[in-house]
Amino acid sequence: MNGHRNLHHFPMGFDDPELGSQQTFRAMVKALDNPGDLVRIQSKLFVPAALNSASAALFLTLCNDKTTVWADLNWDLPLIDWFHLQCGCDIVTEPCMASLALITKPNTMPPLDHFRIGDNENTDTSATLIVQVGKLSANTAKNPIRRMIDYMRYRPLEEMPAHLWDTWCHPSQCHPRRVDMFLTCDDTLAVMPPAIG
Repeated sequence: MNGHRNLHHFPMGFDDPELGSQQTFRAMVKALDNPGDLVRIQSKLFVPAALNSASAALFLTLCNDKTTVWADLNWDLPLIDWFHLQCGCDIVTEPCMASLALITKPNTMPPLDHFRIGDNENTDTSATLIVQVGKLSANTAKNPIRRMIDYMRYRPLEEMPAHLWDTWCHPSQCHPRRVDMFLTCDDTLAVMPPAIG
């Protein structure tokens, strides 16, 4: 880490921090209650390069000084300093150390078992994954993946690695209900539906 570089030039997050966090929290709850539905972030905010507005809003809402973050980014990027300045979080070097993870390159994301997976008694210990995708669109589940057919209402599947679907659709390997995965694109987010069964 090269220290905080020109931090006063960085985008400053929510235009109205209190209102922005409240609006984003409501959007998160709506998405979690309705897996597969697309939910727009209404808040006005300013974000650094490499981060879309939905991802930035989630980080600004979820992070504090006790949050550990892993990102598939070069540590020299200014965005890493933005995490420290705006979110107050610590950046960790391994996915298993993170309570919150940012994936900007879904096709090369680590397997789910590389992240912290909670169990039935300790669901709060599992990681939350924020995965940036190039497209989120409703009603496009023309070619669903395995048993997720009834839940998929968007299809960013071509960006996701095969190992993700293999794990997600086989709860005995790594139960997906123990990991929250937000997919984000521009100002829109969706929660990955749980596997059926």
